[in-house]
Amino acid sequence: MRCSLCHAKPRKILYIGEMTATTPTAPGSALPALPQLKISMISLGVREMARSVQFYGETLGLKMLGQPGEVTMFEGGGVRVVLNRPLGTAAGNEIVGAVEVIFSVDSVADAHLALAARGCTFIREPREIYPGGWAATFTDPDGHRLTILGPR
Repeated sequence: MRCSLCHAKPRKILYIGEMTATTPTAPGSALPALPQLKISMISLGVREMARSVQFYGETLGLKMLGQPGEVTMFEGGGVRVVLNRPLGTAAGNEIVGAVEVIFSVDSVADAHLALAARGCTFIREPREIYPGGWAATFTDPDGHRLTILGPR
């Protein structure tokens, strides 16, 4: 069986904690309810943050949110554009295609459980990335990074 979203093969996972489904489970199904996924950010791997900040801020005129750093966010008209230096470094010489799609969820723990039960392979388990903000990362069939982001 493969994940209906990312078509990944099932793997064993260990999850500690209490979770509640956000939507009902299909009658007769042993799978947890699947959360509604909404794209909230597109994270682009970059090599030179200053050059990229200048391009997105000055050339494209996007509004920067906060201060530039290893990860710098811009308002992109309902979807945030995130410049991500660590992602660019992880891509090695293959910077084109170093993209991470980030889905906003009501509960990272619930979404993680539901997606893992459907066979998604997580490469980063749920973790707090900023106060109150949690994330977990999995891959699609081509290896593209997909992240769920929201409260625990």
